[in-house]
Amino acid sequence: MNTIRTRHRWVSAIVAGLLLVGAIAAAPGITAQDDGAAPVVTTPDDGADPGTEPLLDLAAITLQPADVGVPGYRLGDSYTEGLERWAAFANEYRGGDAEGEDAWRERLEDAGFRRSYTNRLGLVAENDPNVYRSEILSYVLEYATADGASDGFTLLEDEAGIAGTGDVPGRAAGGFGEEWELTRIADEFDDGTPYFALDLTFRRDRFVAGVTVVDYAGDRPAVATVESLAITLELHLSNALSGFAPAPGLGNRIARYSGDAVVTFSDRYEDLNGVAIPRAGETEAETLDRQTYDADIGADAVYYLYQSIALDPDDQDASAGYAQTLYRFTGRREATVWAKDAAAFFVANPGVYLDVRLVEDAAEVGDGSATLAYGYQRADGTRADGYFVYLYVGKDVAALQLDAPGGVPLAVVEDLAAAQGACLQDGACPDPLPAPDLPAPGAAASPVASPVASPAATPAASPRSNVVVINPNGGDNRPTPEATATA
Repeated sequence: MNTIRTRHRWVSAIVAGLLLVGAIAAAPGITAQDDGAAPVVTTPDDGADPGTEPLLDLAAITLQPADVGVPGYRLGDSYTEGLERWAAFANEYRGGDAEGEDAWRERLEDAGFRRSYTNRLGLVAENDPNVYRSEILSYVLEYATADGASDGFTLLEDEAGIAGTGDVPGRAAGGFGEEWELTRIADEFDDGTPYFALDLTFRRDRFVAGVTVVDYAGDRPAVATVESLAITLELHLSNALSGFAPAPGLGNRIARYSGDAVVTFSDRYEDLNGVAIPRAGETEAETLDRQTYDADIGADAVYYLYQSIALDPDDQDASAGYAQTLYRFTGRREATVWAKDAAAFFVANPGVYLDVRLVEDAAEVGDGSATLAYGYQRADGTRADGYFVYLYVGKDVAALQLDAPGGVPLAVVEDLAAAQGACLQDGACPDPLPAPDLPAPGAAASPVASPVASPAATPAASPRSNVVVINPNGGDNRPTPEATATA
C-alpha cells in the first residue's frame, strides 16, 4: 500500500493522520433515546449554561463524494478530534512552542470547544496513482454555545503573520451562516513543489464548519467551486440542526480510543441511508458490491473505525490494531440474526486466522454478544493475538476486534465491549476512552510495520461474508466463504 503525498505544513497543522488510499496502498449528560433519535446533552461540563441541545452526528454532516459534482472523488482519511489535538494544530500552524500549545488549549477551552470531525475526499492524479491531484476537506467543530463558537471562529481564523495566507472576497450573495471567511493558502512541499488551497469557514449557531479545496497540480482552486461546496455543507448542517433530515447517529455511537499513542486512520460512514460511499482505491463495481451486500443483510447504514495504538515509545512501528464496523439494521430481528450468524461463520471459516475459538466465559454485553479468540501470522512471520466481539443492541450490531503482537488481555477487550454496549444503550458516547494498557511486544516478536500487516492485507477480499477483519482502508475487506474454506 502506498501513501498519498499530502504531509505538508498547512494540512498537517489543520488535520491529523496519514492519508492512506485503499487498495492503492454514556458520557455525563447523555440521555437514552430510541433507535435513531438524537441524544440530548443536558448538563454541559465546560462552563456553558445548562440547557438541552441535540448531539449532532457530525460525520453525517460533512461532504461525501456524491456532494462534489465531479466524478472520481473517493473517501480518504476521516477522524474525530478533541481539544488537545486542535490546540496542537493551531499552535503548530503558527509556529508556536510548548507554551504556545498550552495557551491555545486554554483559549479553546474558554471558548467551550467540544469536538470536531473532518472528512477528506481525494481525486487521484491521472499520471500517478500514488499521488492525489486534489483533495476536498470538510469539517465541523462543535462548541458549547453560539457565543463560544464565535470566539473560537475569531481565534482560529486569525492568520495574521502566517506566511502564504490571505483572506479574499467571496462572491456568494448573502454569505454563509452568521459569520464567514474565505482564505487562500499557498505553500510547498519539502522538495519545493508548490500547492494551493482555498478555505471557506463559517459559523452557524454553536458550530463552525468549512470546506478546504487543496490542489497539488499547480492550479489555484476557484472561489465558485469552494462556495458551491460550502453551500451544500451549510445545507447539511441546517438540516441536522432542524431535524429535517435525521441521521442514523452511528458516528456518535462508536467507542473510540484517544491519547498520544493512538492514531486514527478511518472514522467514517461507509454506507449511509442505504447508499455505499466510494472508497479510495475502489472501483464503481466494488462500491456497488458493498451496497448490494449491505442491502442483502438488511443494513442501511455502516460505520467503520480503525485505530493504531503504539506499544513502545522507542519503536514507532510496534503497534496494536483496533477495528470496529458498526451496522444499523432495518429491524431487530435482522440485527440479531446477522450477529449470531457472523460469529458462527467465523468459527467455521477462520481463513487466515489461527486457533479461532469461542470464549465461553467472556462477559456478555448488550442484548447479546459472542467473544472469539484468534491469532494470525503477520507479514514479518511473527504472531499477533486478540479477540473479536460481536454484540447487538436493538437494531445496531458492533463487530469489533483488538489484537497486538504481545497479545491482548481478555479484561481489556471485555472493557471495550462493555463501553461499546453501553454506548449503544445510552444512544451516544462522545467522550473517547483512554488508550488501553497492552503488553509490549515480546523479545521474539518483531514490530508491526504498518496497520496493513494483518489479515486484511490478503487478496481476493469480498463483501459477501460476515467476517470483519482489521483493515485501515475500509470495514468490509472480508474473505468469502469459498475463499476461507480453501485457505
